[in-house]
Amino acid sequence: MDKIYILKRKNLLRGPYTVDALKQKGLHKYDLIWYKGLPDWTPAQQVDAVLSCIREENGNNDSNSVLKRIWHLFD
Repeated sequence: MDKIYILKRKNLLRGPYTVDALKQKGLHKYDLIWYKGLPDWTPAQQVDAVLSCIREENGNNDSNSVLKRIWHLFD
């Protein structure tokens, strides 16, 4: 059975997710992850199994980037 992950983003718990589901959802490096056996909530960038799920964050300030950041508030 695949490992199940719980995501904590903006103090809201989401999940359970598989790694494939997290890839589709996209993680931010500071999203918190927990799974059975992990002692505490851990930033995604410190969990090897989900590193491939982290979205690239760039410094673009174009309007498309701003809209993406606003939209992320609701996901």
